[in-house]
Amino acid sequence: DYLFKMGRKVIFLSATILNGKAFAESLGIQEGEYESISISSPFPIENRPVFTQGIGSMSANAIEKSLPNLKAAVEAILEQHEGEKGIIHCHTYKIANYLKRNIKNKFFIFIFHQFSCFKQLWQQMSNL
Repeated sequence: DYLFKMGRKVIFLSATILNGKAFAESLGIQEGEYESISISSPFPIENRPVFTQGIGSMSANAIEKSLPNLKAAVEAILEQHEGEKGIIHCHTYKIANYLKRNIKNKFFIFIFHQFSCFKQLWQQMSNL
């Protein structure tokens, strides 16, 4: 309830909300009280595989122990794919900044969020 008292409209942006209706229901939002917008990826599915590896817990209690393992794993990926393009998505700025400070590789380019798609989303949301 606290979140919804902060304004007339609340916007959730995430690549992990796969089902807008289920997400709304999980928050107790009734049908007709929300709008779900989905934007397709500009990249063909064969060009965006997702690989996962269990590196270590990223919980507040364990992250400091796991970050060196993550660094080693990212360095191994960079070595294995030298000269290739790819994305390593970090789910917190703490993790991203750790990798930025500790990985020295000419192929590792660090970029924070690009907000180019938000203008389109904002325009769609402002018409609701």
